[in-house]
Parts: sequence; C-alpha cells; structure tokens
Amino acid sequence: LDGLAATAERLDGRLSFRDEIRRCYGVAADPATEAELAAAHDRLDELLPGGGDLRERYRAWRRERAVPRQAILPALARLETELRTRTAERFGLPEGESLDVELVENEPWGAFNYYLGGLRSRVVVNTDVPLRPELLPDYVAHEVYPGHHTEHAWKERLLVEGEGRLEETIFLTGTPQALVAEGIATNALAALGPEAEEACAAILAELGAGYDLELVRALREAEKPFARIAHNVALMLHEEGCGRDEAGAFALRWNLRSESEVEKLLDFGVHPAWRAYVVVYVAGERLVEPWAAEPARFRRLLTERLTTSDLR
Repeated sequence: LDGLAATAERLDGRLSFRDEIRRCYGVAADPATEAELAAAHDRLDELLPGGGDLRERYRAWRRERAVPRQAILPALARLETELRTRTAERFGLPEGESLDVELVENEPWGAFNYYLGGLRSRVVVNTDVPLRPELLPDYVAHEVYPGHHTEHAWKERLLVEGEGRLEETIFLTGTPQALVAEGIATNALAALGPEAEEACAAILAELGAGYDLELVRALREAEKPFARIAHNVALMLHEEGCGRDEAGAFALRWNLRSESEVEKLLDFGVHPAWRAYVVVYVAGERLVEPWAAEPARFRRLLTERLTTSDLR
C-alpha cells in the first residue's frame, strides 16, 4: 500500500527519487564509488587476454563471442530442458506449468517474463545487444527455472488456487514484492548449485558456443560494481539535475560497454515504470543470497509470501 501511495505521490510531483525508492522497496540506492570502479578496471585488465587499451579489449571480448541470432532459440530450448529438470529435482514444479520463448527488439531490458496466469509464461529475450553464450544460462534461470516463472506458477497453485489469495494474481512493480522476486531471480542459477552452470556450459560447447567458465566467473566477480552504475545514473538524472548526456558519459567511462548498451541503461533509468526499479537487482540479490545457499529456504521463497522484513 505504501508503494502504491508513493507512486501516486511521485506522479503528482510530490516525492523525491530517493524517497520513491525507500517507500516502494524499503531499501536505498547504493551508487558505486569511483575507487570501486577503478579497482574493477584494474582487475579486468589482469584477467582479459591480450594487451593494449582495456576498453577496446573488453568490448572486443564481448562482441566477438556473440551467439548468432539464429542459434539463440535452439540454445535456450536445450538450457531450458536442463534447468527445468534440475529445478524439479531440487524445488519441485507444479503440474501443468508451461512457457513460450520469443526473441524481441527495441526494449530497455535484456529479457522479460510476462506471466500469463494458468501456470503459463511468455518469456522474451531482447536481441538489440549481442548475446554472449554465458548470458543464456543466467537468462533461463532468471526468467524461468527456478526464477520468475517458477515463483509465479508455484504461488498461483498454492496461494491463489490453494488459499484463495487473489492479490497474488497481480504483480505490483513499485513494491517490495518486486524486490523479493528479483532477488529470487538474480540468485536463481546459483540456487541450483555450481554444477548447474557447468552443465549449461557443456551444452553450449556442444552447440559451438563454448566458453571458459572459470574466466567468466572471475570476470563476473570483477564486474560486480558495474551493476551499481545504474544507481549512479538514476541519481544523476533524478536527484542531481544532470542531463542524459552527462549521465551517459559517466556510464560510458566506467562500465566499458558499447554506446548501444549505455543507451539501454539510460532508457531504463528514465522509463516512468522502471526508473526506481534499477535498485532491486543489487538490493534483491543481497537480500536473498543467504537463502539461496539452502534449498529448503529457497523453496520457501518460491512458495510463500515473504517480505523484505521476513528475509532480513
């Protein structure tokens, strides 16, 4: 209710951006410091193969490993089968759940789950930015098994059908419900255990999209401060009076990514529905991470109504 009230006050021009985040999600923005980002650059410089300018090496490493568009859906289908089996074994799945996966363009996010009700989801993957193979297991885990689709299907079966809680048939973006859901999804691949990602990497290698899993894991750890650049950008745009060009220059300097990827970050940061949502990925990941290490606790997240306070 406080999230709904906060959204109404924001639309009426009576709420600061920081208060919008606090009221909607119960957390605060956590912008990355330049010292953290500089340290991330140093670590990436050590890890990335080759020599020369870090930005060019980083972009080339990402660009040259893109999965061809025609290979994306077949790869996703194989990964979906693998992670569905592992999810059913570890957390269970309600009988009758199903989904469809499509490729889309011109969206501000990388992938999205449209839960349709009736234990069904429509999952879309955005191809505006080239997709590297190591992103595909994370997308499937995040959006489907054991992420958003699994959570929605279990809660419909147990809470809506089982307990008549009709409020669980809607999903309110500007509320702690979204924070917990993104925490579940961001930790979804890890919740299946390290062997799940290893199995996915082996499948992709069979399909000609193999990658060095240990290097990817090391780079992922080094890049963690980059996720909070979205917080910096959002605060610059909505609290500090900066224009899109200034915020974009900051992101371009520090996250090392292409101009098109920075444009997507900016689109998300100014989108009226998603502007405060930028905080939920990092904050949700931190909140849920202690629960993801224990299958019984993670299953509670998928099947019960737990709030930010409950998880703390």
